[in-house]
Amino acid sequence: MRKRFIAMAACLMLLTGCGQSAQRNDELPEDTPWNNGVNAVMETDMGWYTNMSRTNLLNLHYIDKDSGVDVFLCSRPECMHEGGSSCTATYNGLETVNTVMYNGDIYFAAYEQDEETAGIALYRVTADGSSIDKVSDVYKIKFPRDDECKIGNEPFIIHKGYAYIPFDISKSSLPGFGGYIDSGLMKVNIYTGECSEIVSDEEGYFSPRARRLMGCGDFVYYDWSGTWQYDTVTGGCSPVGIKSEDKYTYIIGVTDKNFFISTLNEKDCLKIETYDKETLEFAYVAADTEGADHWPRILFYNDMIFICGYFEIGVYKDGERIGGISYEMGENEYKKDEDYFDGHYKRDGDEFIGQWNEFKISGEHLYLIESNFLNYNYETRVLCNVYRCPLEDIISGEGEFEEVFRVTDNRSAEALWAEHFAAIKKGG
Repeated sequence: MRKRFIAMAACLMLLTGCGQSAQRNDELPEDTPWNNGVNAVMETDMGWYTNMSRTNLLNLHYIDKDSGVDVFLCSRPECMHEGGSSCTATYNGLETVNTVMYNGDIYFAAYEQDEETAGIALYRVTADGSSIDKVSDVYKIKFPRDDECKIGNEPFIIHKGYAYIPFDISKSSLPGFGGYIDSGLMKVNIYTGECSEIVSDEEGYFSPRARRLMGCGDFVYYDWSGTWQYDTVTGGCSPVGIKSEDKYTYIIGVTDKNFFISTLNEKDCLKIETYDKETLEFAYVAADTEGADHWPRILFYNDMIFICGYFEIGVYKDGERIGGISYEMGENEYKKDEDYFDGHYKRDGDEFIGQWNEFKISGEHLYLIESNFLNYNYETRVLCNVYRCPLEDIISGEGEFEEVFRVTDNRSAEALWAEHFAAIKKGG
């Protein structure tokens, strides 16, 4: 029996201060799979928003494009930004998973715990940092204060006015099967706070977990023992239906007309196949690569496919390679394959771990987010370097990445060390 108690339709939250009424579902923006998930680029004409810290505590910042000034996203000049209830940038020291900019506001899902309960809540912050609202208590259970929950780290998305939030709840004190509590996928109306469950843990701990969410048209897609689709109109869930060796396959991309899956060619290099969305029949090979790059990021954008590896970016359209660049990144420059070993890269003879590149597309630029968590330096306090290159320059083969800003942990040294030792104590 479920231990959760979730505010459903009978207990809708009437939000105040959000400054925006609900719109028709078909008028609201869709998810952008080329710019969602962890480290999504939150960009406006004037600047960028970020939310990054070593231990995932809320740390909202705004970086002005013209001046390069980096400030906490808090409108109170007297605020010390140390996690209090009046600071929008570090509100209550909440632990977050990922952050999304949607329709002019900033949303994040956070872990919350009080004396009797624990769970996940969805919050909204205004772009000027003047207010923060709890959209909804997405999931809540009775839970003793002397223990702590883990909520999982799978990012949520917002699609046509609804947040889709996966969760994987377990006890911190008892990892594995014994500490498992619940898992699933929740749907939240971002204007009313109404919650409903899309996927539940039918098999308990051994249930599949909803992962890799992406929205397109009237559907939200997620991995769950193969790729499934949730129909936002009818509310039904079903497997997509493309089978490979009698198993439902995982879709890596979707457009209005096509599904895409990844496989290997005869050289054991990446090959992307296209399937018709209506008939589920094979259509054509969208990309057939020759490089053996490790774990490339693949972005589907405006009928193009950007395959982003550690050393090279290739652009494909209608089955043909139409451009690309090779690149090396400044202070965190990588060696080639001979220096790759056991999941880590080496630099200047020393193992360089904890650095993981993300690629996103925003404003006709390809962004490279170079995170440095395990290589964290308490002197420079740089959490990540952010670079970008115009898409047209990548296609022409003449593009170069330019650093546009870096995220620096500019809290006090005392706060940083307190967070560091708390993470050690927690096992982070």
